[in-house]
Amino acid sequence: MIMKPIQTFIINVEKRIERKQHSLEQFNNKPEFDVKIIKAVENKNGAVGLWRTIVHIIEHLTPDETDYILICEDDHQFTKEYNRSKLISDIEEAKRNGADILSGGVSWFGEALQLSSNLFWLHQFTGLQFTIIFKNFFRKILETEFKDHDITDRKIATLTDNKFLMYPFISIQKEFGYSDVTAKNNTKGYVNKLFKDASIVLHKLAKIRGYYQEVPEDHIAIEEEYENITIPTYIINRSDRPEQLQHISQQFEHRNEFEVRIIEACQHTNKARDLWNSILKVIHSAIQNDDDVIIICTADHEFTGNYRKAYLLKNIIEAHQQGLNLLLGGIGGFEQAVPVTKNRLWTDTFQRAQFMVIYKPFFQNILDEPFSDNDTADAKFSEMTSNKMVLYPFISVQKDFGYSGIANSDHEPGRKIPEHFEDSNLRLNTLTNADQKYKAMDIQMSNKTLMEHPGL
Repeated sequence: MIMKPIQTFIINVEKRIERKQHSLEQFNNKPEFDVKIIKAVENKNGAVGLWRTIVHIIEHLTPDETDYILICEDDHQFTKEYNRSKLISDIEEAKRNGADILSGGVSWFGEALQLSSNLFWLHQFTGLQFTIIFKNFFRKILETEFKDHDITDRKIATLTDNKFLMYPFISIQKEFGYSDVTAKNNTKGYVNKLFKDASIVLHKLAKIRGYYQEVPEDHIAIEEEYENITIPTYIINRSDRPEQLQHISQQFEHRNEFEVRIIEACQHTNKARDLWNSILKVIHSAIQNDDDVIIICTADHEFTGNYRKAYLLKNIIEAHQQGLNLLLGGIGGFEQAVPVTKNRLWTDTFQRAQFMVIYKPFFQNILDEPFSDNDTADAKFSEMTSNKMVLYPFISVQKDFGYSGIANSDHEPGRKIPEHFEDSNLRLNTLTNADQKYKAMDIQMSNKTLMEHPGL
């Protein structure tokens, strides 16, 4: 339990009297905070001024015996979720996880991993209006060079992997109609929407984390267990692309676990509708053949070095047990993901899925789904079902033929195909590494508790 009030430094531009008054009102009747108003170091570049002020606070104003400090910007506003007990509990939990930074609320974040009902780990974030900085991180900040093009919150996020977020938010930014640091925040309603959207996404991730139950890892899958299993595999190929047919045939050569069926791609309208109509053709065939599960591949699919028969089939079976509609072999873009098992992550939206495992209960949904000329297959699948996951490590990527026979929903058409998959791979690697790290720490802490208190 925290015995002393938290050393709290509120950064305020001297001329912003209304912000100073607002800040003092926020902390009124909250004795758990020892509040000091700090005159901001002013600079024509607001981010530089903010950074220099933080450095000044750490270097000159922080008592040596302090384990952590709270730095607030003068637009911080407590939410209805705030209470003293939650604050203390969240700080203690963050400390146990080796935190350098603990945020009370963020306006945006990149990868996020829920560690408990009250705490998320973050990879990147924006929003410094309520930030606990722990003592072990002080030196890193003081030694870091801050350049004119740097952004304060993003800079801090690059300096440590040990960043955490209180959930639900206890802090947001109050809109004053202007910002001394971020020009975009001047637009009315913009800041409120950022925090609201970030909170909604976190709530969704929390629901997903709680919904899926891990399939126990009873044993390591071996090839012999799946000797007699074959999966109907439909390959969509255009007849005017013989080089793709040759490529995809080589991919499945000597892989008897796939019952390969070549499907002539539709070529009547735009690329997106052609692909969707080709998928419908596959689904009709699957229903006619009474298939329970199928794989749909586009002809630019390419196996990665991670592919193993047992790895794929084990995950197909386990994903079925979890009630999935869709299992992806590799993706070239996504918004958010949640680790569910060691090798499967739930994902919300995805792009560039050239290897899809589709389960029978989803067949009719696909046939019934309306599709317009403005739709794409990956965007349509993304919105049709929440019960979808991606394999990691990827077993499939897209081969770059220098052209595309299908339309994708990514918004960076100038990027080369491999870059999309490399970016997704890096992001998923960050998430899975964090997941394994904190699970291992949790096990260590549990074992330590049992050793210290064997009667528990």
